[in-house]
Amino acid sequence: MIICDHREKRSGIPEMLIKEGIKDVRFAEMLAGDYKIVDGEQFSEAFVVPKIPSSQEKEQAEHYQEVLKNFEGKLGDLELYIKGVLVENKNAKDAITSTKTGHLSDQLWWQSKEYYSSVLIIEGSMYQAAKSLRFNFYNTIGIIDSAIMKRAAEGAHGNISVIITANRWETVQHLRLMHEYITGKKPIIREPSVVREVSKKDMNRNLIWTVASIPGVGKVRAQALLTHFKSIKNLFVAPLDQLETIPGIGPETAANIHSYYHEGYK
Repeated sequence: MIICDHREKRSGIPEMLIKEGIKDVRFAEMLAGDYKIVDGEQFSEAFVVPKIPSSQEKEQAEHYQEVLKNFEGKLGDLELYIKGVLVENKNAKDAITSTKTGHLSDQLWWQSKEYYSSVLIIEGSMYQAAKSLRFNFYNTIGIIDSAIMKRAAEGAHGNISVIITANRWETVQHLRLMHEYITGKKPIIREPSVVREVSKKDMNRNLIWTVASIPGVGKVRAQALLTHFKSIKNLFVAPLDQLETIPGIGPETAANIHSYYHEGYK
């Protein structure tokens, strides 16, 4: 099931979704997001009513039950967590202007608060939109980065993913695929068909990376250390004066290697 905000009727996306074969497309007045993608067969179980003060519990519980019977009402006005994905869709110009006004930040905060998983779809070229609006392009990159990092301090603390699409058709394809994942028509996690064995070359590369990550070592010194000591175990148990005999390894780097192995996690 895809629930669309009633204002999205004029976008043409709901009609395009129906043409893509999604039969259960509905409308509601939503406080956050433009589309809610849920499993229609489990919709009655899709709500988790938050903790309610005891003095209001009975009245609020009756209200929630009434809403569940007719969920095409104002779903967005309720602080309910839904099993599915909430999607906010904006064209590139709107994403920039709503950032300048603070509106986008408010929307993403609500998405993170009410939903464990939500998506911001931006249609069109951010570069071209920034150019036409005379907006610093590097600040548009910040829009995307800040959206990914956005977390509400309360509620679901949900993650927000960002998808940039070229046009309306591509946006619809993303919504269609998300619907197939949510409803179980496509598997979300697939097991690898072949488990690749780690080769000797890969093992050596991993060993070099491990030693090279020690402060002051680097790739060249790591190769020299492993060539001399033959294994990480021999390297880490070697006394400081023996480590200092390796070209390029001074007292400070030797101490780093020694502490890397002997110091505990803090």
